[in-house]
Amino acid sequence: MATDNFVHAYIEAADKASKRSREMLTVIIIVTALIASIFWNARQGGWLARRVAQMEHRVEILQKLNDPSFTMAGYTLEDARLALADLRRRQREQTESVHIPVINTSLDINDVAIFSGAILILLMFLFRRALWQEVQATSHVFRTAESHDSLRPVYELLSPQQTLARAAPLDADEEHGQPWNALRLAAWAPMLVYFSLCVRSGIMLTADVDLTSLETWVYGWLTTIFFFAIIMLTRSLTAMLKSLDAIWLRAAGSAATHVASRNAACGSEVLTSTPPNEY
Repeated sequence: MATDNFVHAYIEAADKASKRSREMLTVIIIVTALIASIFWNARQGGWLARRVAQMEHRVEILQKLNDPSFTMAGYTLEDARLALADLRRRQREQTESVHIPVINTSLDINDVAIFSGAILILLMFLFRRALWQEVQATSHVFRTAESHDSLRPVYELLSPQQTLARAAPLDADEEHGQPWNALRLAAWAPMLVYFSLCVRSGIMLTADVDLTSLETWVYGWLTTIFFFAIIMLTRSLTAMLKSLDAIWLRAAGSAATHVASRNAACGSEVLTSTPPNEY
């Protein structure tokens, strides 16, 4: 009974560690998607730019007609001019600054690369810590289960709950191998998004803002350091995911070998215990 409680405690620890990893990956996906949306909406050729071009075309046509009462798509000349001015104001605000509703403030688009880099690095550090704990807890629970002759039930209990680990069912066909998990590619998303954001911010700085040599040096070095830190964290996360896969693969092999050897032992016992037929 004490042995079962001991194994159960390790199973709970491994399950909690896996849950923390999933939660951190979810936060990283959400934050990365928000940063990518900021980068996408702030580009020059966005949806708002197309609306501005369309409204400019309407104003141009209405001016040529020179009829204040004539409407086009529900706009008179005066309404179209007011709508165009509002769209241009919104376009300028969207491409030059980012509104943060939680603290009710705005952030210049050129500072997004600095702040988003720091946030992504912090989140990736936390994810790396959670993933390291999952690797340690999973390794401990499989070693403990194997020593108490309960590896297969523990494997079958934990494998359906895995999001990051490639935990194949023990009874699956060998030709299918380890399942491919597309969610693991999310670990590479911060690096790709931050690289795109740094490129865009560098273009904006060059085109729109006059900086001193010191400001350019500080901005360039900060974004470069952040980018290489994100690269190193991405490599570390990839290595940990491979270690987690290796742990599950070893556990699956040990469980299958243990079952096969036990079946063979049971078969030999049956053969030795069966008396010969007498005719």
